[in-house]
Amino acid sequence: MSVKVKLVLGLLGLTIGCGFTQRLVWIEDWGGEGYAWPLRLSGDGRTVYISTYFAGQYRIGRWREGEGWWYLRADGGLTRNPAEATLIGKVKAASYDGRVIVGGAYDPWGRYRPYRWRLGRGIEWLPLPVGALWGHALGVSADGSIAAGNIGIWEGGREWWYIARWFADGRVEVIPDSRGLTMYALSADGRTIVGVDLERYYFGYPFRWQEGRGVEYPPGFFSAVFRAVSFDGRMIAGNGTSRDLQSGGAFRWVEGRGIEWFMPFRPYSATAVAMSWDGQVVVGLYRWDEDDYVSRSFVWREGDGFADLYEAYRGLWPGWVEDVRVDGISANGRYLVGTISPATSQDRWLFWLDMGRLGDVDGDGCVDDGDLLEVLFSFGEVGMNLRGDLDGDGMVGESDLLEVLLHFGEGC
Repeated sequence: MSVKVKLVLGLLGLTIGCGFTQRLVWIEDWGGEGYAWPLRLSGDGRTVYISTYFAGQYRIGRWREGEGWWYLRADGGLTRNPAEATLIGKVKAASYDGRVIVGGAYDPWGRYRPYRWRLGRGIEWLPLPVGALWGHALGVSADGSIAAGNIGIWEGGREWWYIARWFADGRVEVIPDSRGLTMYALSADGRTIVGVDLERYYFGYPFRWQEGRGVEYPPGFFSAVFRAVSFDGRMIAGNGTSRDLQSGGAFRWVEGRGIEWFMPFRPYSATAVAMSWDGQVVVGLYRWDEDDYVSRSFVWREGDGFADLYEAYRGLWPGWVEDVRVDGISANGRYLVGTISPATSQDRWLFWLDMGRLGDVDGDGCVDDGDLLEVLFSFGEVGMNLRGDLDGDGMVGESDLLEVLLHFGEGC
């Protein structure tokens, strides 16, 4: 890495990181011998899920600050002992409030099936259409009512991948023209699915499916993968190479505007991992060259651009940390979850990071009249991803107003 590039990253980090009330929380031992990457974060940023490998099986752990680790039972209950966890499988996505998850697990007959699990209600085996051999759910809507994922159907002497959606009333829908498509993400409204087509395109080409519009292949790529999508499906993040082969790495594609490449330089590899629901904040991973074995993470913000995550929040990491790997981001773009490790060890520690300034509703770095008015005008509103809901409890109330007042004037 050149001195010039290091200086650029350092300045970018200072620009994006200074003056914020950030908070880093170390997540204690998750009670397993290993885990399946990545970690999953609920939309409100408060619940972390992990597929932990324990006693020869994957079991699912659930962490919330102040509560520590719980492990999921198939009946909807929780236990402190991972040996008593009876939901055997992997978690792939969580609802906004973290009370609903989806993924793939083995049913009582030994078949790998898509499931939806609700806290207090238990597991629901999502139906497979006629001819389907297996399946797993990879995404869930904000309210937990719609799930989507890949299924395997035997046709013409071979297995084909299709994409399916499952609904709260028990219906299953096989997406038309989805044969051979690999799904990566479902929008929070449940109406947009993105991923990659590896069947029709040898190098892989990104697709977007939208309810009422069908499968689309946005132009401008030589090859790419769509990995994350905004709430309304108009913004998508991923990794790939431009059609003219002159640009590559992590990008955001915006309907009506096209491709926006994140990096101020051309990395050896880079990919977006997750994005906020409004599409304004994207996080991901990159490598300088083929000999760079350190996991480097970035955060990209609309208007601010790219910043190395380690450099941006250098003051929060212990001195021994070199490897920072981000896994997920909350709906409002404020909270991150990921893992870190020292250069001298393969062991990884889990972290949860609050990147925001307390009381800064509009995200302009200053807690002022605009933030106060936004909370007052939305006071009493109930729902998901409300900008004035600073404490993430699903309502704009007294605690949110108090947070603005306590930090009024900071950063201005």
